[in-house]
Amino acid sequence: MAAPRSPDFEYAPVPSSTATQEQGKSNTEAKHVLVNTNSVTPSLTEKNGESVTQRPGWTSTYLQNKTLLGFAIAFLCLLLAVIALAVVDAKQDGIANAKSSEHYLWTYGPTAVLVIVAALWNQVEHKIKIAMPWVILQQGTTPASKTLFMDYVTPGRPEALWTSLRKLHWPVAIAITNSLLITLLTVASTGLLSLQSTPFVRHNCRLNVTDDFVTTFDPATIGSPPVLATLAIQNGTIPFPPGTSRYGAFQHLVPPSSLQTFADLEVESLSRSFHAGLDCEIATVKSGPSGCSDRQCRSANVTIDITSPTCSIKGYNLTASCGRGLQAVSCGFNYTWGTSCDGYIDGHDKNRLVFLFAELDQDLGGASSNKTEAITVVAGNTTAIVCEARYNITNTKIVMDRNGNLKDTSHKTATMNPTQQFPAWDLVDGLLTACDAGGASIGRIYAYWSAGISPWSSLHIFFSKWVQATYPSSDLKDPSVLQSHANEMFAMVTAQMAKQSLMRPSVDISIGTCRGVEDRLRVRGLSLYLMATVLVVMIMLTIGLMCVAPRRYASRDPSSIGGMALVLSQSTALLSRLSASALTDLKSMENDMVNIDCHTVSYQAGPDWRFEVDLNASETVEDLDDDMDETPSSEITYWRPLSLRPVFKISIIIVLIILVVVLEVLYSVSKKNDGLAEVDPQRYQRFAWVYVPAIVMLTAQTLVGMIAFSSLMIFPYFRLRQASTNTHDHILRNYVSETAIKSLWQSVFAKDIVVVCMALALLLTPLLTIAVSGLYTAQATSKSIPISLSIQDQLNSTFLSKDVQESMNPIWITSSNAIGLLLSQNFTFPKWTYDELAFPEAQLQLPTTINSSILSGSNVTVRLPGIRSDLGCKLASSVPTNFTDTVGGFYQRKMNVTAYEALGLYDDTGSNWPSPGSSPFGFFEACDGFKFGDRGNTFCGAMGTSEMNWNAFTCSSIINQLDVEVTMDASSLTILSATPDESTVRFFSNQTLAPGTMDAFPSSMIPSLFGSSNFNEKFSVAGYYDPAFQAVVYGLGTRDDLKSFPMKEYLSTEGFDKVFAELQHVHRTMTAQSANLIRMPLNTTSPLAPPSTVSATLVNSHVYRLHQSAISTRILDGLLIATALCIALSFFLMNTSKTLPKNPASIAASASLLSSDAKMFQEGVLPKGAQWCNDTELKAQKVWDGVLFRLGWWNSDGQSEREELGGYFKIDSI
Repeated sequence: MAAPRSPDFEYAPVPSSTATQEQGKSNTEAKHVLVNTNSVTPSLTEKNGESVTQRPGWTSTYLQNKTLLGFAIAFLCLLLAVIALAVVDAKQDGIANAKSSEHYLWTYGPTAVLVIVAALWNQVEHKIKIAMPWVILQQGTTPASKTLFMDYVTPGRPEALWTSLRKLHWPVAIAITNSLLITLLTVASTGLLSLQSTPFVRHNCRLNVTDDFVTTFDPATIGSPPVLATLAIQNGTIPFPPGTSRYGAFQHLVPPSSLQTFADLEVESLSRSFHAGLDCEIATVKSGPSGCSDRQCRSANVTIDITSPTCSIKGYNLTASCGRGLQAVSCGFNYTWGTSCDGYIDGHDKNRLVFLFAELDQDLGGASSNKTEAITVVAGNTTAIVCEARYNITNTKIVMDRNGNLKDTSHKTATMNPTQQFPAWDLVDGLLTACDAGGASIGRIYAYWSAGISPWSSLHIFFSKWVQATYPSSDLKDPSVLQSHANEMFAMVTAQMAKQSLMRPSVDISIGTCRGVEDRLRVRGLSLYLMATVLVVMIMLTIGLMCVAPRRYASRDPSSIGGMALVLSQSTALLSRLSASALTDLKSMENDMVNIDCHTVSYQAGPDWRFEVDLNASETVEDLDDDMDETPSSEITYWRPLSLRPVFKISIIIVLIILVVVLEVLYSVSKKNDGLAEVDPQRYQRFAWVYVPAIVMLTAQTLVGMIAFSSLMIFPYFRLRQASTNTHDHILRNYVSETAIKSLWQSVFAKDIVVVCMALALLLTPLLTIAVSGLYTAQATSKSIPISLSIQDQLNSTFLSKDVQESMNPIWITSSNAIGLLLSQNFTFPKWTYDELAFPEAQLQLPTTINSSILSGSNVTVRLPGIRSDLGCKLASSVPTNFTDTVGGFYQRKMNVTAYEALGLYDDTGSNWPSPGSSPFGFFEACDGFKFGDRGNTFCGAMGTSEMNWNAFTCSSIINQLDVEVTMDASSLTILSATPDESTVRFFSNQTLAPGTMDAFPSSMIPSLFGSSNFNEKFSVAGYYDPAFQAVVYGLGTRDDLKSFPMKEYLSTEGFDKVFAELQHVHRTMTAQSANLIRMPLNTTSPLAPPSTVSATLVNSHVYRLHQSAISTRILDGLLIATALCIALSFFLMNTSKTLPKNPASIAASASLLSSDAKMFQEGVLPKGAQWCNDTELKAQKVWDGVLFRLGWWNSDGQSEREELGGYFKIDSI
């Protein structure tokens, strides 16, 4: 039978036919093989002095050049992939966008790839370890004790690596080194990719433009918010509102929704922007006739002429004086007003703003005798500028954040396509209306009627306040300084006006650039460098292995029991010498063959090829048989590796269970303490929580692998020892050489439960490394530190209205400004107030062990007592048919009106509401009068669509105290949130927090949000809504024009409820912002006083804590428990205590279990040439088909059931 050809064969040149025939004849006819131990034995390529030019041989698929080249290419691809990741990471500031919840994708992925590579390379390593003794035998004569007993399969990798290096067995050294490097690579891969916050840039970003500038507007509708915001900005109370800067207003550009969640998002694009200013000229002032306005000379008038290069104003009647004394005096006089030019140059506006800073000479006594003018403007000490309002709406490149806050306010980019859409003087009229609407915030107390106050005085007051806040030491008599300040003021306030009142909704699209910070996958440097270095080394080693890998070293695969038997089937001398040594220990066998040399030979005997292990011995085979024919010792010892011993298996099961317990304990600690420990994710210590768990799981995988390897290696012998089996099922199957998934698949159908358990364990344990790669992540976490706050003052619960400070106190002005801002826009709450609540002031008390640097970005949580007003309102049971019947003209009242007498409106000291006629109206005012300067807590209100369709209501107020959970910014103690505990409400005061002498309360404290409400003045065009009710209208959703407010919808019961709810919010806001008026030094013995010290918690947000993943924990628990169960099942199902007398991994040990005269080798059972067949060909040719095999005791009559009756312990067919 000719040597078969299969894919596993590689052929070498064959010898000439004559030499082959003679060699075959001599070997066939010779009964005894005599070897001279001193002679040089021919190698595999030589026999009887003949040169062999061609021979067959077997090479494992895993050791063929194409396979090893595939591994080298795979390693190269991994290297290129790592380099590509690094390049992409460097060029794109990250590999891809990701979420922290998806970290399993990038932690499991790289590890899973390397686990697969490791499983495949293990087969290369295993095949080389099996082949190494055969390679040595193939190379020439060598001592049998050094080759036939060589075992690289069962020792651990460190021991096998050391042995191979010491003996210069490079294939084994390279294979083991690569395996260890793959393990290192697997560990490094767990930390290759991490999620980091990374800046990004998106060009051609589609931005939604949500607003645009109007083409016309009514100046009379401009409320106080622009003036309030401008003063607050200059006082440092608020930043610039979204869409505004110091010199302009801009469209709001909204980034795409896909980018909205990214941190620090900014957009850059062209935006239509509004820029206004004053074009001012220095003017000369000429004083003219003057006189007193009345007999008492309560005021004086002087006629002046103002002349500038483009405008002349003749005979302007200026009201000014230095007092009412008759003596001659001088004084300074400052004023701002608007007027028209009597003459002006074409191309300029007729209307001008005049800023006058003059010195007056006054002599009323001389004027009475006609000797002098009453008032004279001293031209030499007077500065006047005449300013023309200008604006442009242009396209400007801007940068703003997601909320519309400008990040770059320099606007150095040249503006493009300037346009004007409405008269510039409308801006001045709007500013005048806004200033008049400012009320108490600019020092003017609101009243329902007016005594003819100068209409421009509010603008002058606003300008003075702005200059005092911005440039307190300015010399405004310097014309250049005055021009600069006037222009800056106008630009700043009109920018606020434009953004709040001169914009309409838009649906336009703009193309720009989006920037921000996103979570991106980044390549970590240490893992990158380590993996790249390891892969380069592995590529070089694999290429080197291609040159030294074992090839054509045996007739077929010798790794299985049947395979080894077939390879040795022609090695009669070796089998005869070792067959009687089945029960002899390896050391004794090695000593017995210490003087024997051997090598493998392959030659052609007739038409067939033969492969055998040739011994150089001085005895004949028969003599050897006689010498080795001995009965077994009475004391038989059996071999069992450490990994199969009960103590080892039980220990590993306990270790796996301990790992589960440790994981659960650590997870419990992580969940309870919001992490296991504080860590720094930017330092190299971060690799500890990545690599250490991976090493632990790799160790567990190694320990379980030892059990699985030993179990799979010994299982064929265990099965033969237990029962006779068919060759196709077991004797030709090598479980160790199979991949775990193949073993699992075949063993399930074969019902080999032990193999199923071990294969499943081998499949599960690599998943441990994959799952553990996502076990720990460093997450930004808040750390709570106990601290305390010392209370600095308290809010006086025993105050009376008559004790409250005067209405023009600076506290009132500040409070009024804050109230207007809070009711009209998203304004930051002033310190120690939040929404509708006010709190006592406190200071932070830090322990000496805490560095104050952690305060920035951290929060403080504390429980503080706060006050909050409550307003209970109810509708009047009946009202007169005509609202006008309830009110009189100025200083006149119609008495005996039942409804309003019941409401208390007609106390003799009450205020007077105007008659609305057919217009909608809304009023809300304190209505129980003033009694010795003391104010009660009752309010009256009226609202309707006209004087014929209306209703009235009353409200009673009370101030309560309650405990509030407060969160503050640790560095500034600004309150960020406050949650009242409604169960702690307690009475604080039934007084109204306002001076007893303040008229028109609360409107006198609330700036008008829709324009002036001083109904008798020039610009009193805000409809018939007082400032308090304007705030209600604004809160109910009407923001642009009072005329659009649907009053009719709110005259129902449900509508009244909405109005009352908004009134309560307005009243609570006003009370909270006025609480500074009743602050007093802390007195812990006074009623409702807070304690001097309260416990608080500092929440440090700069902390990263190590969190354990619940998903990874559960996966690891399942894998560990499943693996432990597999080991436990194998422990009970496979008792290997009396399976083998020695380790069968070496050639000599395997051969000792075979016999040269075994039935399995007889000609009728084993056909010629079978030793060259692979498993598929054996099955196809039905070799050993139906033959049963057994491992055990045999005597001359056949198998023996008892040890003492058998002569030999071997494998044979029945």
